Formats: sequence, structure tokens, C-alpha cells
Amino acid sequence: MSTSKKQILLFFAIIITNLLFAQTDLVKWGLTSNGNVTYTNSNVTASSITTSQNPISYDSQGMTVTGWNNTNIEHYRYFGFSVGSSNGNSVKLSNLAFEQERLDTKIQNYTIRYYIAPDSNNVDDWAFLYSLNTTVLVNNESIASNPVKNIPLNVTLSGTQRLVVRFFTSGTDWGAGWRIKANTLKITEAQASAPIANNDTFTAYKNNDNILDILGNDTSGSAINAISITQQPTHGTLVVTGTTNVTYKPTTGYTGTDSFK
Repeated sequence: MSTSKKQILLFFAIIITNLLFAQTDLVKWGLTSNGNVTYTNSNVTASSITTSQNPISYDSQGMTVTGWNNTNIEHYRYFGFSVGSSNGNSVKLSNLAFEQERLDTKIQNYTIRYYIAPDSNNVDDWAFLYSLNTTVLVNNESIASNPVKNIPLNVTLSGTQRLVVRFFTSGTDWGAGWRIKANTLKITEAQASAPIANNDTFTAYKNNDNILDILGNDTSGSAINAISITQQPTHGTLVVTGTTNVTYKPTTGYTGTDSFK
């Protein structure tokens, strides 16, 4: 007596609720010929790069700071900018991003701080460093240690509030300088986008357990740690066997199509 295995065609639909997050530029500084803003989102206003007692030059490689000669950061030696809402509505600033380059080995560490001013970017230099409740984003970090930076801000501004950001550094004999590379300095916003969930089609064998990877062609914003079945198959049983797989067994003797969600 011979036996044979019949095939069953399954249709499976999945919905993933996790979100993907992509970074969208809110404001950018080109830094190739001056410190002006080169792009702003319609909801954002931003200042040009400003400095205090420090030579800054621009070329196709970016913005170069020279002439600083201090072993510790000083309140009057910085460069920075401010960002605010263009219409008074709430705006979220998610990340500060830039790429940097140390052009002289005697240039040492840098610090970045920010302050949320109530209605102006005209913040006193000494007060910013010593008396205001500023937030430290980078604390005396080596410039050479990590040239590409993407620093979480997670700041929400509204009304007339301004985010004031200042870069400080230390070192001696700044003949060559410290460069912020062209077209890399920007503030971004993390925007949620829907995940991609695709239906699946499987071929299963009659009267047998069939292990199915139901997430192999889907994209989620974070790791999936559980599967929930919202609609059981009509002509079989379904058991979740992991974070990506289910085991489907058709009803004894059944051949045809089935589906579950």
C-alpha cells in the first residue's frame, strides 16, 4: 500500500504595530563660505553661527576655528547658534548632528551645552557657562575620539522659546584648528513612519505539522518579542512556537485553502 502527501495552500495576513523612526532635517548650516543657515523647515527659525573672540574661517571643507589657546574651556571662547519655533507652535528637536576633524594634535577636548532661553538668544556669556542651568550634551570629550556625532536632544520648544547651543574647547597652539565639516551640522527631528507588513502565502502538507516563518518578509521598527493570532484558521489548528514562527496543522484529511491572521 502506497501513501502520498497532499498540499494545502495557506494565505496569511499580518499587522505590525511597531513604528519606524527616521530622522528629518529641521535646520542645516552649510559652513562652506559663511555661518549662515542653508536650510530650515517651515516650522523652525535659526540663527547663523556666532562666536566670541575667536577667529573662524570657511572653505569647501567646512568651518575651521583657530586662535584658541586655553587649557580649560572659557566662557568667552565658543561658537554656537540658536533655534526656535517660527510660528509659536510646538516643535520637537530630536538630535544634534555634525562631523568634526582635529587639524592639530595640540587641540584637545570639547564641551557642548545648551540652554532654553524664554524669548531670546541674547544670553550673557559668563552666565551661560557658570550661572544658568545649562544642559551638558558633550562633557570634555576628546575631539579625536569620535569624529561623527549624532547627539540626542529631545527638546520641545513652543512660543518664543529659543534653544541656545554653544561649543567650547581646550588646547594650545591652535595654528591649524578644529574643523566642523561642510554640510554636516544640523538639527533633526525623529518622525514615526508606519512599518511594512506583507501578506504571506505558504504551501503546507496534509495531515502534518507545518512550521511557518510568518515575519520573514516584514519590517518592524523594533524587535518583535511576541506573536498574537487574531483569527484562527478554519480548517486546521495554529500554535505560536516562537517570536517569528507558528505551527499550522490542517484538519485530518483536509485539502484546499485556509487562512488565518
